[in-house]
Amino acid sequence: MKYMGFETQKAHSGDEGIALLKESDKSVNLIMLDLSMPAPSGLETYREIRKFDRDVKVILVSGYREDRRIKQMLESGACGFIQKPFSFSDLYKTLISSGFTVKK
Repeated sequence: MKYMGFETQKAHSGDEGIALLKESDKSVNLIMLDLSMPAPSGLETYREIRKFDRDVKVILVSGYREDRRIKQMLESGACGFIQKPFSFSDLYKTLISSGFTVKK
């Protein structure tokens, strides 16, 4: 599926997302990672992603603004954060501020 110029894939859990990343035959440029996921948690998934790919950009998604995990992941290399619910405009701004070129 294409969205805002990106080819997208959806994972229903951290394990599924990690498997998609490892199995992908294409370069993955961005992961949008929800912090509130079933096992493994967003933080555990983030750590596993970093073990596999230190360079992929990760934008955190959460309904919570004040969360120690957000600060921790941003300090360890996540490139952005967007709070739910968010609009198309919010997503666009977050992607641009994270260094992406986005097609409207």
